[in-house]
Amino acid sequence: MTLRGKPSAVLHRDRTHRYLHIRFGLPPHIPTTWQFMLSPVAARKRGALLRAKPRNPAERPWELRTDDLVDQLAVDPFAIEAAVVADALGQTTDTVTELLYNPDWISESVDALRRTVHELQIRDETACLLAGGSDDVLQQRRQAVARRLKEVLTLADSRRKAALAETVSTPTAPDPDRIAASWVGRYLPDERKALFDRHAEAAGTSLVLTGRNAFLTRVRDLLHTGQLRAPVTEEVTRLLGAPPDTLREAVLRDALQNSNRLDALSHPLLLESWQRKLEFLRTVTAKPARNQRTDRLTPLDADAPARLPVGAADELAGHRQVFARLVECSQECERLRLALKDAVALAESADPARTAVHRVVEAAEAELCQRHPGLFVIARAFLYPHQDDSGRLGAPWPEQQADTRRTALLAMARYTQTPTSTRIRLDPLPLHG
Repeated sequence: MTLRGKPSAVLHRDRTHRYLHIRFGLPPHIPTTWQFMLSPVAARKRGALLRAKPRNPAERPWELRTDDLVDQLAVDPFAIEAAVVADALGQTTDTVTELLYNPDWISESVDALRRTVHELQIRDETACLLAGGSDDVLQQRRQAVARRLKEVLTLADSRRKAALAETVSTPTAPDPDRIAASWVGRYLPDERKALFDRHAEAAGTSLVLTGRNAFLTRVRDLLHTGQLRAPVTEEVTRLLGAPPDTLREAVLRDALQNSNRLDALSHPLLLESWQRKLEFLRTVTAKPARNQRTDRLTPLDADAPARLPVGAADELAGHRQVFARLVECSQECERLRLALKDAVALAESADPARTAVHRVVEAAEAELCQRHPGLFVIARAFLYPHQDDSGRLGAPWPEQQADTRRTALLAMARYTQTPTSTRIRLDPLPLHG
């Protein structure tokens, strides 16, 4: 359900009207190194990744009349990038700022800010590799855009929480204690299910825990009843049944294209698969991009040379552009997954059976953490850096959850594989109700 009580059209990321082919004069470029992951036809494409130019662009779109600016933003992705940069540098009017970050445009503006931060970082790195020194102007511009991005993410998160608070009675900001407990349950699924069954029996109910695919099952049920709208098109059906390599190829091609984006990937039934393929591709591309992490674009690693000839510097920049695009798609996917979770929560908010399941799950996970306090302490420790002043998880959290959870699960595995006699003592923390 939408926040206005109407069925939610969750197949929506505003990409079709943002990436019309008419905007570009050149097809996207796929760097040679990554052509082995694509079909021969796709590998023969040439062009300019992230360098395609819109036809007849307005040089200073933020100075257009409001109606003309809206039209320009709707047909020219470079116009919104230019506008958000101008806004970050204090060159726009309040009217333009309100337009860029109103509910209809804030997602596109966030995407544009992220792309710009990455582009400016890579340009500055390339200038440093070629000239031996950083470009102060590029650095100052990137810092201004990065600050604006952080402010807009906070704004978007506060709007979401306020809108949900009107409909859903449960806290909208994630509780780190509950998140940590759920990670312990994910790490020990069999014991969690046994505890769930016992607590359900003690409550005199016949509730069933459907396992890790429970969320996808709930999405299918809501699609079937019409509470969520997302037509299963032929393209969605094809991708759902595609072999892993074919789906990975489709995800990579989608990330590297400026136009003809594969909107089917945003279907609720494909979001999890899309995320997993992006995680794999980020892992594969991080090393040649000389990136220190797989979840975000970082400065060049410590082993990167101080100077490079033009050809080598351009090649490295190409690798980093590929990695940056994968990061941007991952953040887009996380935003859509969060929107889907909100839609499901709204649709289920009046369902007594689902509320009862949540209560039993919380009771089972609380007991599980009491049995394994060391695992809870480990999981909880990974959440402390993401807490806001209220003690809950702040605005950037949804985009960081998957990677943080994966790291925490690996840490729990290392802890349990360590002999008991050599483990560091981890005092239990209270699990708040």
